[in-house]
Amino acid sequence: MWYRLRNEMHLHTGHAMKYFNFFVFFFFILTIPLYADESKVTNESSVKELANELYKNYETVDKELNELKRAAEETQSSSLMAPIVISVKKGKGFRLISVNVEDEGKPIWGHIYNDVENNALDFGGRHELYRGVVTRSKHGFSIYFQYQLQEDKKDITRSGVMRGIFDISTPSYLEVLFKKDGKDIKVDLRKHE
Repeated sequence: MWYRLRNEMHLHTGHAMKYFNFFVFFFFILTIPLYADESKVTNESSVKELANELYKNYETVDKELNELKRAAEETQSSSLMAPIVISVKKGKGFRLISVNVEDEGKPIWGHIYNDVENNALDFGGRHELYRGVVTRSKHGFSIYFQYQLQEDKKDITRSGVMRGIFDISTPSYLEVLFKKDGKDIKVDLRKHE
């Protein structure tokens, strides 16, 4: 019973599909003359001309973009900006808590030190505090720092500031050196080019 029902359904849907395909084909054949206007049919030469025109436009835009990119890179790298690196190095006998860097009163970077970082600095490590670019001019850098010393078996927290004015006209490397000096620390800010 099931087999016969399935064959009859297949027979009916098969006929319906044949009629549908016939009407679609017939419609397609009838509409071809409507769209076959000679003026709208593109030939091979017009396609090549269009492709050549598009390629010329692409070359022109690409050339202009490359010139703008080159001009922007030259302006940024040569006349306006200079790379700078600020690093921290310290001696033994005290613990750095934090270091903050300002350029002309504007904060540019800061860091809070943990015990692992202090241990690494104690053993000669160097912390790259900031890497970026600044305008080529004189800069007034302020280094604000907090540190902890032990006096009479007590931890004493102190803070300080180190200021320096540097002419940054070439790639520069600033180094902040912290050293223990008696019962306090000495801070030195050096510029290397």
